[in-house]
Amino acid sequence: MFLEMREAGLLQKIRLGPRALPAREIVQMATEGGAKALMWSEEMGTIEEGKRANLILVSQDSVHVLPSNDMAGNLVYANEASDVVMTIVNGQILYEDGS
Repeated sequence: MFLEMREAGLLQKIRLGPRALPAREIVQMATEGGAKALMWSEEMGTIEEGKRANLILVSQDSVHVLPSNDMAGNLVYANEASDVVMTIVNGQILYEDGS
């Protein structure tokens, strides 16, 4: 998913210029937009009371993520799948630090 987010942003920038499709919008497309596309927006897609707790925790400590002053920009353009340190689905931890 990180690669797809990155490609979405870069392709728009080639066509429409450097300000096209900001990283925050790409993250929103991948989360909220993904849930809407799958018709799951009532259950997930945003962090709200009553919705499923489906989250990933992403490390910002790697050199390839520095400087880490723009979290959305890092998620879209710098982070990789290997930076995911925890996956939580419906409130249950499924993956944590390699196990």
